[in-house]
Amino acid sequence: MLRRHPHVAAMAGYLALSAAATWPLLARFGTDIGGDRGDAWQTLWGFWWWRDSLSRGASPFSCDALRWPWGVPMWLQTWDLPGALAVLPGWALVPRLPEVALYNVVIFASFPLAGFTAYLLCRELWGGHLAPFLAGALFTFSAYHFGHALGHLHVVSMEWSPLYFLGLVRTVRRHGPGGPALAGAVTLIASSRTIVNQIAVRRKASISAAAQIFQSPAGDVAALRAVSGRFFLKLGKRPVTPMIRLCLESRDILSKRCQGP
Repeated sequence: MLRRHPHVAAMAGYLALSAAATWPLLARFGTDIGGDRGDAWQTLWGFWWWRDSLSRGASPFSCDALRWPWGVPMWLQTWDLPGALAVLPGWALVPRLPEVALYNVVIFASFPLAGFTAYLLCRELWGGHLAPFLAGALFTFSAYHFGHALGHLHVVSMEWSPLYFLGLVRTVRRHGPGGPALAGAVTLIASSRTIVNQIAVRRKASISAAAQIFQSPAGDVAALRAVSGRFFLKLGKRPVTPMIRLCLESRDILSKRCQGP
């Protein structure tokens, strides 16, 4: 099975190791929420709010359940949007399926997925099976992952970083549309989790561009510097302006609504 289906074998290995490393999460899957009793419950509420808003045809970015009747703008809430959308079908099983199980599915899946995506990256870089598998295990079963698994679900989803690097590596090595498409899709998904992931993506792009410049022939260095300079100048300007605008709009809305009619 290892030779015929190495990817299946790797994922099966990460699933088994994740079950053991996160025990007793699976034993209490439907009774206790994974992590602490602070941010984890807030994230689960966010899952519910997206389901409730979409089922009513309302915008999830304006919450009339808080500070009623004026409501609260939710643009700067730390949504775990991919997780919230992934568990949307599961709400149809509630109350037969406990609500905490929806959160536990996402928190548990982050461990095998992070290991597997790191495995794919290392296979692209090195080849082989065992070394990439061990590298993926070291990546996902890290103190950082376990520490943030206590409640920071938007940070603990570490599977996007290796996928982004995989897209960049394939862009350089294969020169096809697959690499840029993968990196772009990961950027979009990771940025929808939190602004922290967007900043991380920009850092990774900077590191990869710098490495490519130093490894390129002398004739290509000037062109690479010019292209990467224009790219990062645009990339650095665009995310900041919408965030400033959203902060100012949220401040104005809150100040008006808190003053009352």
